[in-house]
Amino acid sequence: MSTELKTRKKKNFLSEQQINALQEAYELGTWMSHERTPKGHSNQSFFLNTSSGEYVIRRSSPKRKILKSLEFEVQLIDYLHSKGYSGPELMHTRLKNGYLEHEGLLYIITRRIHGGPYERENTQHLCESARALGRYHSLVRDYPFERYSRDASVFDSLRPEGLGGVETLKRCAAEHVGSDQQELLEEILDYLQARLEGVTSQFSDSLPHLEQTVIQGSMGKSALIYQGDQIAGVVDFDRAALEYRALDFAYSLKSFCGFHGKGDEAYNPHLDLQRVELWMDAYRETETIDSSEAKAITTVFQAQRLAKAQKKATNTMKKLARKEDKRKVISDLIEILERTCQWVRWVEDNESAIHDAILH
Repeated sequence: MSTELKTRKKKNFLSEQQINALQEAYELGTWMSHERTPKGHSNQSFFLNTSSGEYVIRRSSPKRKILKSLEFEVQLIDYLHSKGYSGPELMHTRLKNGYLEHEGLLYIITRRIHGGPYERENTQHLCESARALGRYHSLVRDYPFERYSRDASVFDSLRPEGLGGVETLKRCAAEHVGSDQQELLEEILDYLQARLEGVTSQFSDSLPHLEQTVIQGSMGKSALIYQGDQIAGVVDFDRAALEYRALDFAYSLKSFCGFHGKGDEAYNPHLDLQRVELWMDAYRETETIDSSEAKAITTVFQAQRLAKAQKKATNTMKKLARKEDKRKVISDLIEILERTCQWVRWVEDNESAIHDAILH
């Protein structure tokens, strides 16, 4: 049976062998065409048209997708669909499996959900995103199957000793950049070091009081599909895992209420606290949140950026060991860490206001 394909680069299409394997595994009618979706980096996704309908194929590498995580994900998608949640409908193989493993790659297929993107200026879109997360949290509270836990989270990734190689970084700055940049880097490193110690201590105090659940993990703008003012679908469950619920709040509030400057505007990271209040009011139509969890959200805001700063500092040490242009390496580090400081400092300075907006 001939198959009409739309192909471009190798990563942007399915090979003939892959198509044959998927056709053999799934009963979806006659395949007519496929094309790469406009978004998706960690996974490769394709729109598929067949005689029986329209679907989305997601292709993952085991390097990015642990099999146990995928098994949990497809079971969660099935569970949510059975409860009437606006998530995708999972297609099962002829053998009733929720995914296909073929030649070292992992595939899932869902029915395509049509609609448009999230619109920031649409207040109804903002509120619907909060209601969608509230409904999700309500449903997974009674999730009846084994819950998948990742090896580590942001709570585990912060090293108590702080940034690695601080003195080495300062010494390299003194050797390879001007005095102004040297002083700036020293100021940044000292501030981040202090915040790492403070945030680690805050985690130790707050963790015993926080609720764990199956978080969605990426309930942001790209995870939602709208028809008019209503949500037609929620996608992207590949980061779902048993975690502290505060992580879901932090992700969504930054996505829907955060601002970092546009175009030529100066980088100015902050949260629109009025949007936070609107979002939380809509969330509380279904679920509740207490003061301990609200306080933990501000800690997560800082921890997520501090964890990235730690990773960047470690990677910079490796680059300095092998690259000749050490001046550029140091300058790049300063730019990234300076932005980290701006966000962390804004959250630290406005912690009480953020807390009040969340509990509004």
